[in-house]
Amino acid sequence: PLVAAVTVWRSGPKGLAQGVAAGTGVSLTLVTPFLLNGTLSQLLTLPNEIYGAMAVLSANAHNIWWLYSPGPVLVPDDGTIGLLSYRNTGLLLLAVFYGFSLWRLRGRPEQSQILATAAFLGFSFFMLLTRVHENHMFMVFPLLAVCMVGDARWRWIYGVLSLTFLANLALHDPPLAAVLWKAAALPFWQPLQVANSIVNTVVLLAWAVLLAVGTGRERASREAAVPVSTLK
Repeated sequence: PLVAAVTVWRSGPKGLAQGVAAGTGVSLTLVTPFLLNGTLSQLLTLPNEIYGAMAVLSANAHNIWWLYSPGPVLVPDDGTIGLLSYRNTGLLLLAVFYGFSLWRLRGRPEQSQILATAAFLGFSFFMLLTRVHENHMFMVFPLLAVCMVGDARWRWIYGVLSLTFLANLALHDPPLAAVLWKAAALPFWQPLQVANSIVNTVVLLAWAVLLAVGTGRERASREAAVPVSTLK
């Protein structure tokens, strides 16, 4: 949805049609070996197989669900919060953040804005959905690395998330845990995980605020750049 919306805003329906055609061509090229060998149906089952592999609230990802039910036992995501299942609650939250991101980009956004918002959505995916693993935050960093070059606002987010990502991996790495987490250190294990989840949650909310404030500033800047004669 993000790519489609941005394409329409920047290039119109014709640009969207061209993008769909190009994507279809690339996709057909990639699946040709499966078509030739009659295994396309097996390939199509892959996303559902991967998603259903660990039906838990959080597969060691330090997100809002780890705060809701910190380990060490992984809790299934088939429970409910009110009328919604855990899974649907996460999907609803992601939909809200996605809608916010589209609102933030409406119009003709610059490339740096698109990259920053795409990175935000990647982090929202990590923080809000169930069944997420600790390594899934990796998708955020390439996008942030590009957009932070021209915008210092994202540098502190990159720095903080680099540390929390490392901590998330280290606190769930069995060989490393065998070395570091001796009996005397075990009481600190879960509190450190919870603290790391809290930091990630604060970053998510602060990032949303930065995007919203940035939207207002960018809109004001564009309006200020319009010649007075065009406003008459």
